[in-house]
Amino acid sequence: MRIDDGQFAGAFGGRRSNRYLGRSASWVYGQGTQWHTMTANFKLRLQGELTRRATLTLVGMDGENPGKNRIAVTLNGEVIYRGRNPLPNDQCCEEPGNWGSATIDFPASLLRRNNTVSITNLEPDDCTRCPVYVMVDYVELTYRFRP
Repeated sequence: MRIDDGQFAGAFGGRRSNRYLGRSASWVYGQGTQWHTMTANFKLRLQGELTRRATLTLVGMDGENPGKNRIAVTLNGEVIYRGRNPLPNDQCCEEPGNWGSATIDFPASLLRRNNTVSITNLEPDDCTRCPVYVMVDYVELTYRFRP
């Protein structure tokens, strides 16, 4: 299941997709801004018992600052990742962009029929013109049912 950036509320620019280096993207900045967490709701068609593990793949970039920005990824209120952003750093303005992906493995038992996924920038920064951001093009959820 794919969750496009435009489905996330709370990101810089709201629920509309912005273009950056040939892709659609939404940003979250530091904790000192109003745009520090983006959240998307999605529904699953559950058709039986889920397998033990599922994955969430983030596609995007970290800011172009040398260090990695700290993030938290939450699914239905449970933190499934907390640490340095595993996405590659933005190289600012160079086509086609330094887009990358990172996959987070989590227990499939966290999934429900109605779900919420959030990505939070944990940096204390209050600047929206600084490279202390996390940029997402889309998120992909992979899960399986037992045969």
